[in-house]
Amino acid sequence: MYKDPSRWTASFGVTINPPKMRKDLRRIIIHEKYKYPSHDYDISLAELSSPVPYTNAVHRICLPDATHEFHPGDEMFVTGFGVLQSDGYTQNHLRQVQVELIDSKICNQPQVYNGVITSTMLCAGSLKGKRDACQGDSGGPLVGSDARDIWYLAGIVSWGYECGQPNKPGVYTRVTAFRDWITSKTGCGRRPRMSATYDRIKGGSTAQKGEWPWQASLKFNGRHYCGASLISERYLVTAAHCFQRSENPKNFTVSFGTRVSPPYMQHYVQQIIIHEDYIKGEHHDDVAVILLTEKVVFTNDVHRVCLPEATEIVPPGEGVVVTGWGALTFDGEFPELLQKAPVKIIDTNACNAQEVYNGAIEDTMLCAGYMEGNIDACQGDSGGPLVHPNSRDIWYLVGIVSWGVECGKINKPGVYMRVTSYRNWIASKTGV
Repeated sequence: MYKDPSRWTASFGVTINPPKMRKDLRRIIIHEKYKYPSHDYDISLAELSSPVPYTNAVHRICLPDATHEFHPGDEMFVTGFGVLQSDGYTQNHLRQVQVELIDSKICNQPQVYNGVITSTMLCAGSLKGKRDACQGDSGGPLVGSDARDIWYLAGIVSWGYECGQPNKPGVYTRVTAFRDWITSKTGCGRRPRMSATYDRIKGGSTAQKGEWPWQASLKFNGRHYCGASLISERYLVTAAHCFQRSENPKNFTVSFGTRVSPPYMQHYVQQIIIHEDYIKGEHHDDVAVILLTEKVVFTNDVHRVCLPEATEIVPPGEGVVVTGWGALTFDGEFPELLQKAPVKIIDTNACNAQEVYNGAIEDTMLCAGYMEGNIDACQGDSGGPLVHPNSRDIWYLVGIVSWGVECGKINKPGVYMRVTSYRNWIASKTGV
C-alpha cells in the first residue's frame, strides 16, 4: 500500500495547507538493500508525474559529489514540518533548526549509539540535546553551504532516539554514500560543469574526464570501430552500418571513459538489433541498438544520456556537440583520447541544395556542422552521439553519426540519423 505512488502527493512552499504547489507521484524507488526495520540504506526516490516549474521560492538543491567530505563541526540546517516534541503535533508552517555535524567516532561511543552508526550514516545535532529533527521530519533535508553560499544536500533525516535528548543526536543517511545510486536511478543527460572552449577542430578537441559520460567505444575484435550512446543500464544506441562486417555479438565489446585504450569498464554484447528497414550500403534507417550482457554501474563519469520525445524539435542554428574517437583528418589516425566538436544544426532545405547533398537528406536525417567546413565528425565517429542541452543543462541525444563526404569539407556537413524519428522504434526494442 505504502509503495503505491497514487496514494502520495508532494507539495512545496512554507505551509502545508494551503500548499504553494502540489504534484502527484509517478514512481517510488526504494533502495534495493533497504529492509524495514533496519536503518541501513534508508533512502528512496520519488518521481513526480510532471515537472516542477522553478521559481524564486521553489527550486532544486545541489547534490554533492560522491567524494565530497563534510567535516565534524560543520554547521548545517535541518528543516521540516515535524512535531516540536515527541508525540506532539506536526506543524503547518515549515520549521528550521541549526545543528552541527558530529564525528562518527563520538556518535558510536557506548553512551551515545554504541557502534551502530555505519559509514553510510552521519550524526548531526548537539550532544547536549534540544536541537534535533523529530517525527514528521523523516526524509527531509540536512543541508550545508559552501564558501559561495551554494547549498548542498548532506543528509536525509533517518532516525534517532526520541527528539532532542542528551547524547542522542539525529542520525541521517549520508548522501555522498549514495550519490552514484541516485545518479543511476535519476541521472540522464547530466555532466560536470566544464570549460566550453574547443581548441582544436575537425576531429575535435580533447574531452575532459566525465564530460560526456554516455559516450561509448564500440570495439570490433578489440579495436575501436564506432561510437555509441548509453541510454540505460544495458542498452546503447549506435549506427546500423557499424555492423556491416559482422553482426555476431561475440565480435564486439563496449567500453567507456575518455581513453579508448586500455578499455575502461569493458562490457560484452549480448544482442545487436538492427533496424528492420536498413539496407547495407545505403544511408536510410541507419540505426541499431546494442544489449549488453550485464548492467553498467552508473557513476558520475559513466551514465546515460536523455532521449527526446518523438515530437521534440531542435531548430536550425541551434548549437550541438558531436563526440568520438574518430580520425582528426580524413584517413588520419584515431586519437587515444575522446574528442569533442561544437557544430550547429543546418536547415534540411539548405542541406538538400544541389551543391550540398542534392536532395539526399530525408526527414529521418539531420545535418550538422558548417557549410564552410572544418568542423565535423570523421571516420570512427560513426554511431556516436550528437547532443543538445536544454535550458537546465540536461543533455539529449538528437542525432547518431551516420554519413558524409570525407570530413569537414566545404558544403559537406555531417549527416546524422534524427533520433526523434526513431524514438518509438527505440522504445519498442528497449523499453526506454
